[in-house]
Amino acid sequence: MRILYAVHHLPPRYTGGAEARALRTARRMQALGHEAAMICVEAIDQREPAVETRVEEGIPIRRLSFDHRSFPEATRWTYDNAFVEDRVTELLNEQRPDVFHLISGYLMTAGAIRAAHRRGIPIVITLTDFWFLCPRITLLRGAGRVCPAPPPDPLGCVQCQAEASRRFSWPAQVAPQLTAQGWRQLGQRLPAVRAQALAIHDRRQVLSEALALSQALICPSRFLRELFVENGVAPEKLLLMRQGLAVPDQQPPRRPADDVTVFGYSGQIKPHKGVDLIVAAGAALAARGYRFKIAIYGNAEEDRRYTESLKRRARAATWLEWRGTYTAHDAWTVLAGLDAILVPSRWYENSPNIILEAQAAGVPVIATELGGMAELVRHEENGLLFRLNDAADLSRQMSRLLGDPGLLIGLRDCAPPVKTLDQEMAELLQLYGQVIGRA
Repeated sequence: MRILYAVHHLPPRYTGGAEARALRTARRMQALGHEAAMICVEAIDQREPAVETRVEEGIPIRRLSFDHRSFPEATRWTYDNAFVEDRVTELLNEQRPDVFHLISGYLMTAGAIRAAHRRGIPIVITLTDFWFLCPRITLLRGAGRVCPAPPPDPLGCVQCQAEASRRFSWPAQVAPQLTAQGWRQLGQRLPAVRAQALAIHDRRQVLSEALALSQALICPSRFLRELFVENGVAPEKLLLMRQGLAVPDQQPPRRPADDVTVFGYSGQIKPHKGVDLIVAAGAALAARGYRFKIAIYGNAEEDRRYTESLKRRARAATWLEWRGTYTAHDAWTVLAGLDAILVPSRWYENSPNIILEAQAAGVPVIATELGGMAELVRHEENGLLFRLNDAADLSRQMSRLLGDPGLLIGLRDCAPPVKTLDQEMAELLQLYGQVIGRA
């Protein structure tokens, strides 16, 4: 079977969960005797090289570059990119795959889906986030407030995007209803605001039509599936399929027990991930005299301003360590050196790899009681949950582990089984066979 995988980015320059998942899937399919190829976007701020193809570990990978400032429309390229559509068409003509599998959708846009549809190639899409519903991807409004669902009026999304600026976010926090009414009036009076609302409406229509061209939509969490159903996507296309992990046959030895509990964080160091909540919770614990350490793993350069603000707040914190990034190969050794993992995200998340990896390694998780995180972590059974955006509640849950070693052991012993990568590949191959058969 020949499969073409498309994803917004790929390592080594980008190391997010969707990127790692796409590369891991292609490599395993190749190892199983199938022919895998990949296409991604390498840069959006340069034109050369516009197309670069290299064979990496036996997999042909085509990396695209373009300058988004060269497009005539300021936003359309973000959801309907003609350059990407043409490049995907070229690669489909060269590779002639049996299945086109899009992971996420961000940057590849509706153009990639249409390209496969025109060729009559069955389309599978893995929905890793809310990009098809939300221009900001995360369904997260200004000041860390979650959006329960895309607002019916596109002006709601215009307001949300404007609230990314502190100048607009403050009024929405103080007087939300009055602010929303003001935006409706602006939409009636100001052509620029009305044009933005029309662009949001067009985005919704284009992406809804693109999703309808697919044969199957993979959802890694029930929460995500239900949200897409509520927003008009055909439920029979939405398949719940949790990702699998390449778990080692033998786990590295766990760190020896001592009187210093080590909490860990692993992921993007960005505001929507809630790393500042960890710093605040740690400061509160330290003030109460607890002995502990917090190890932060992540790329400090992705959002340098945010990272520097955290380091300034915790300048004198001997309990906080910034440990940088690690490779997938080292993930299990990193987890073996931790007593618990912190997942304080402000957005819904879906099926975070770090939670599944921690559970596979028997490391309890303390996570936000929200979205896909609350599906995986069962409070006081295999982990602990805390209230959204509540550093004090995070601190309280951490203190429970510090004050009760038996609770830590009990949570560790109740770690649930985790799907393996081989099990996921078997499910994918079965799905590929089904969509090819229907096509």
